[in-house]
Amino acid sequence: MCDEAFHSRLPRRTPHVDCRRHGDQPRASPEPAELHRCRTDAPVHAGHEVGTPFDGYRDLAGGWCRNRLDIPIEPLGAVDRRQRGPCNVRAFAHRHLEQISDVVSPDISPDDYSGGARGCAAATAPEQGPQRGLLRTEIKFHRRVSKIEPATAASCGSRVHWPVIAKRRDSSPVSVVASLICWPRILRYFMAQSDSGIGNVTPNAELVQMAMSYSRSYMLCAAARLGIADALGDEVRSVDHLAETCQADVDALYRLLRALASIGITEETTPKHFRLTPFGRPLRRDVAQSAWPAVVFWADLLADNWSLLTDCIRTGKPASQVRDPNVPSRWSQDPEADSIFRAVMGTAPAEDYAPIARAWDFSRANVVADLGGGGGALILAVLGLHPYLRGMLVDLEASVEAAKARFADEEVSSRCKLLAADLTQSVPAGADVYMLKHVLHGRRDAEAITILKNCRAVIPANGSLLVIEFILPPLISQADPHLEGHLMSDLNMLAVTGGRERSEHEWRTLLEAAGFRLAGVFPVGNDVGILEAKPAQA
Repeated sequence: MCDEAFHSRLPRRTPHVDCRRHGDQPRASPEPAELHRCRTDAPVHAGHEVGTPFDGYRDLAGGWCRNRLDIPIEPLGAVDRRQRGPCNVRAFAHRHLEQISDVVSPDISPDDYSGGARGCAAATAPEQGPQRGLLRTEIKFHRRVSKIEPATAASCGSRVHWPVIAKRRDSSPVSVVASLICWPRILRYFMAQSDSGIGNVTPNAELVQMAMSYSRSYMLCAAARLGIADALGDEVRSVDHLAETCQADVDALYRLLRALASIGITEETTPKHFRLTPFGRPLRRDVAQSAWPAVVFWADLLADNWSLLTDCIRTGKPASQVRDPNVPSRWSQDPEADSIFRAVMGTAPAEDYAPIARAWDFSRANVVADLGGGGGALILAVLGLHPYLRGMLVDLEASVEAAKARFADEEVSSRCKLLAADLTQSVPAGADVYMLKHVLHGRRDAEAITILKNCRAVIPANGSLLVIEFILPPLISQADPHLEGHLMSDLNMLAVTGGRERSEHEWRTLLEAAGFRLAGVFPVGNDVGILEAKPAQA
């Protein structure tokens, strides 16, 4: 048995053997305190096959050793980045503890191991008599990880050194030291990350990556706020030149620029010289369809409100009502905040709204009013597809003034009036179809009902009110990336305005409270829906 070979005189290398000649029947994964020992004639096997139950003689997908210590070991199992199918394994004999501790994990990440499996290896060899300084050493790997597909394991690109716990069976001071955990390797393991490279890593990598997704957002925001894209233009610029132009610290700016290069915004052509990539070009403020306003709007002005989401959830109030009154909001500190908002919400091309203009039959209408229409893209799309219609764009005075320049260049401008009004106070009369697109979701129920009642006061008996909004399903039973955007918008409304996204039932209840009845729902692709409301009979 293995215990009889505790002290043995061994050759420096053990023979290269086939593990399949020494395997007993696989057994269940042992409890952490157990140690599965090989028979006297069986060499140690370091290995565990990904996606398979624990096997005392085949534990890991592959093994590595640091060759400088001359401890031979080869991969074992069917999942290895370099080869597939069964392969041989070399045992390592009784070695000094510091040598045994240099055996490290396969060239795959911890997440590539099957769920709950614990690799276990015992160094044994035939009895050849005691040898000074060579002790029976038992090594366990105690890391519980999630099961993932072999294809993921095969594609993983980082080598992770697992923490090794070694035990010795004598009571000498050396053995006490030897029983300690190898802390440097543990620290290397817990600080390793294959993707974002920020912070500690846990087995729940996907959750951690979600939590760290703010990093790219803030990188883009810093680049936009500093004006890096405009400073680069179409030229290659040195970091020194950019630091002077952007009024930034040279070293800190260089670190940001190379991080931006890693996500494709910039490119380092020669050391500390950068240029803007085509992907990063929309960050310039002087290009058509610039992304600069949207980046600043979402990553700065609104992110400030999201930082208070926990308090918003606790109280049910928007960030403006839970914020420390001594801490001003980013919006209040930015003199361009209102113009940034209008640039984001009012500059979409009319073609983007053509699906909405086609989803409802406007043939019975004469005058269509777009309430809270911002830059006028929706009413322009409707008028463009229906040349017999006349239109009205209604919004706050600042938004209407900003839209005048756009309508001056449009052929349909002669058929559309631009009117300033506060919808919470009154709605202009004169239309037989009123549209509210993404207006009511920014309002609490009481405010939304007030706006709807103002519409009800001016709409003709045979008129129609079109509420164009997200329509949430009554039940969220599974993950849905598309629906995620709508639900994120719901939380955004909670934090920013106190409003909410609503289900069809909630919209129906809201409309009925304002004197309407829901006449029909017309989906527009997978994005929004048109809720057609008619005046309810008195």
